[in-house]
Amino acid sequence: MATLIQNSDPKEPGGSRPASALRRFSSNKAAFISMVFLLLVLSVALMGTWLTPSDPYGVDTAVRLQGPSWAHWLGTDALGRDTLSRLIIGSRTSLTAVAIAVGIALVLGVALGLIAGGGGRFLDAPLSRFMDGLLSLPPLVLALAVIGALGPGLTNAMIAVGLVSSPRFFRLARAASASARKELYVEALTALGCSRSRILLKHVVPNASGPLLVESSVAAGHAVMAEAGLSFLGLGARPPIPSWGGMVQGGFAYIYDSSFALIPPAVAIVVTVLAFMYVADGLRDVVAGRRSQR
Repeated sequence: MATLIQNSDPKEPGGSRPASALRRFSSNKAAFISMVFLLLVLSVALMGTWLTPSDPYGVDTAVRLQGPSWAHWLGTDALGRDTLSRLIIGSRTSLTAVAIAVGIALVLGVALGLIAGGGGRFLDAPLSRFMDGLLSLPPLVLALAVIGALGPGLTNAMIAVGLVSSPRFFRLARAASASARKELYVEALTALGCSRSRILLKHVVPNASGPLLVESSVAAGHAVMAEAGLSFLGLGARPPIPSWGGMVQGGFAYIYDSSFALIPPAVAIVVTVLAFMYVADGLRDVVAGRRSQR
């Protein structure tokens, strides 16, 4: 019986699983470059205070709406604030939004999915119908409803985004939990006296970690877009806190005076979202390779 449990998660041929997964991920050049870019964005967000060439909050109307120059590499906004400095600090806002939204979606979706998949029809049916109803709601409408109830702000906006994203994680966790009930290693663990919660957390969730990781990368890209959209509407990060969506909104308001101010934050949003999607593709290749080898 112990042998049966050990063979439920076999090692991959050709080296250890982490090394083999890293080789497969690195073979996807777009995904690898995107991962390097996201790590660079994370480093910039963590060290933003030391990297900004100017005060991101400093107002100087004498140099408002200027283009790139030696003093301001990416120009200035409508209040004369350095665009590059605000872009660097804004990366922290975007990654904070990603952490809140994906964290809520992951915890809520996986927890309810495990309960639904392992709790039988009595719990599965109502939870599944609830998640289907949540998935049918337009994300922006739900976000506006949550913000209307809790007030504007980055955290409240990302709570709404996390709620909208949770059904996808719910479906993955529910499928993994429901299929695991039929596996021999689960029957063996049950016979050994392991509790259902221990089996779910220590065996079912790790086996479903690949698809959950892929979905997390996709959800992160959606969270960046959602934060930018809500900040553009004035419902995300509150001024004067820099955010990429807020910077786009500020540049759009003066587009006829100077169109350059909205280009850097718009490019940052597009490139970051594409990077998350390419990383998701690379992770999907890794998961597919593990399944084919098994």
